[in-house]
Amino acid sequence: MHNPANLRVLERATALVVALHRAHAAEDRRVVRRAPGLCGQLLRSAASIAANISEGAGQLTAAQFARYLVIAIGSANETEHHLRLAIALDLFAIDGAQFVVEVGEIRRMLHGLRKRVIADGERVRQRGRRESPGTARGENSAPAERRDPS
Repeated sequence: MHNPANLRVLERATALVVALHRAHAAEDRRVVRRAPGLCGQLLRSAASIAANISEGAGQLTAAQFARYLVIAIGSANETEHHLRLAIALDLFAIDGAQFVVEVGEIRRMLHGLRKRVIADGERVRQRGRRESPGTARGENSAPAERRDPS
């Protein structure tokens, strides 16, 4: 298990959600009138990035954590799509491109973390095979005095 407090990508994903909520609150009337569903979906998908990182960090195996990171990457893709759509519809009074850049950085970090988690899990699995009880010392075979002499 990983400590979510030690994951920089989680900090960045959380900061993105906060920034999007603040931008949405500042432009609420304008956005809600022009694209009521897009707003909520954008905020949910952005929140899902951080939520999946956090939930995955608490999983017992590297494979499980990696799966949650894949889901977070999908949420990052969805968030980027919604951001690009909001920009195309001119829903941001501020420069929405800064959010697209940040989502891209978060996605890059997620891919790197997933790679590292999988590699660490593979090392642990390899170590476990080499150090499994009994196999390293030949304890799975019968003692010499009990072996059939024929």
